[in-house]
Amino acid sequence: MNKNTIGDRPIASVSRKFGEIDILIALAPVVAWACICFSMRALLLVALSALVCLLLDLLFSFLIEKRISRDLVHSAATGIIISLTTSHTAPLWVPTVACAVAMTTAKYQFAFWGKRGNIFSPAALGILLCALLPGNNSYFVDCFRSGAMPSEGLFHTIIGNTEGAMGTVCTLILVISAVYLMLRGTLSFKCFLAGSVALAALSIMIYPEWTTYMDNIAYQFAAGGTLFYMIFVAFDQRCLPFTGLGKLIYGALFAALMYLFRCYTALPAPEAIAALSVNLLAPIIDYLTRPAPFGGRIRKAKKQDLT
Repeated sequence: MNKNTIGDRPIASVSRKFGEIDILIALAPVVAWACICFSMRALLLVALSALVCLLLDLLFSFLIEKRISRDLVHSAATGIIISLTTSHTAPLWVPTVACAVAMTTAKYQFAFWGKRGNIFSPAALGILLCALLPGNNSYFVDCFRSGAMPSEGLFHTIIGNTEGAMGTVCTLILVISAVYLMLRGTLSFKCFLAGSVALAALSIMIYPEWTTYMDNIAYQFAAGGTLFYMIFVAFDQRCLPFTGLGKLIYGALFAALMYLFRCYTALPAPEAIAALSVNLLAPIIDYLTRPAPFGGRIRKAKKQDLT
């Protein structure tokens, strides 16, 4: 078996080259806004998380591969993403522990068997752990589950003048980041489109009786970090299916699970759990959507009895 595959599915980190630098560029305005809104302690949390991921990546690469890791930029981006989903008042050890677990159990889960790559998004796993530790800030989800929309108003939610996790409060900046990454080809347009359509459809068809479908769809997109999770977490190129149809199914499935987890469960970090769920289903989606060989499938010849 090829060490660069998991089953018959190529490992994305080996078979593709991605724009991790583009991810950092797209994260820069998000970090800047977090520092403006939540003081320089936000920068301390971001820098600490990125440093932990970098050091662990270097450590594992030396222990396992005897060389400097080629994924240092991706590791730094992972730490930044994890820290941006916490509150600026979170203890410093919270993103540190989350980043350590994400790197050891998600990014290097196959390293000791001679493989590179990951099934689960390291950022999603780290975010889920942060939600279970002190300092979690799921402002929109808490309001929604208690039977109310955020009190700040839609305009303040779009420009980022509201409560919430450090990197998820400003919808306008996240839209700009999404456009940049799609133009650069780093963010899958098919996944983003399918996820947006599915979330809009569900927000219109299924909404609480205490609100209207227009308010529901507006806040589902503008609040709660929906765009942040779609851009930087769920649609991590290393975990996506390889086929075009598979990406459409993957994006729509993530949005559906995220919405249902928000509405009908009390799960912490429903967005991260939805991302991990579709990460696990990506190989199955690949298998079901891969095209047949030219001329149809070739049947294997039956083994003849030689005795």
